[in-house]
Amino acid sequence: MKPTLGILLNLGDSFKTYRQSGRDIHWRNNYLKYYPHEFNQPLVFSYYHEPNPFPELIKLLPNRTSLPRFIYTFLIPFIYFKQLKSCQVLRVKQMPGVWPALIAKLFWRLPVISTYGYD
Repeated sequence: MKPTLGILLNLGDSFKTYRQSGRDIHWRNNYLKYYPHEFNQPLVFSYYHEPNPFPELIKLLPNRTSLPRFIYTFLIPFIYFKQLKSCQVLRVKQMPGVWPALIAKLFWRLPVISTYGYD
C-alpha cells in the first residue's frame, strides 16, 4: 500500500497565487506528474478557500476560516487533525510554512521534509 503524503504550502500560498504567478504549471508538470506513482492521493493544505484545480491528482484542504494566515498556520493541525494524522510523511514547500508540520511532528512523530527557498 502506498503511503499518504501531506503537502503544506508556503505561508499564505494557495493554488490561486500559483495560478497568478504561473507556478501552477510547474506543479502540474513536475510534482503532480510524479507524486501519484509513489503516494496515495496527496493531501494539500491551502491558505485560501478555493476549489481543487487538480481533483483527479490531489485532495485539496482549503482554508475555510477567515483567519489571517499567521494565525491559521498554527491552527491547521487542529482544524485538519484527522487528515494530518493519516499522513505518513509531510512535505513543506518552503521554511516559512513549517509551523503546522512541526506541530504535527510533535504530536504524531511524522517525518517532515522541507524546501528552503532563497532569492
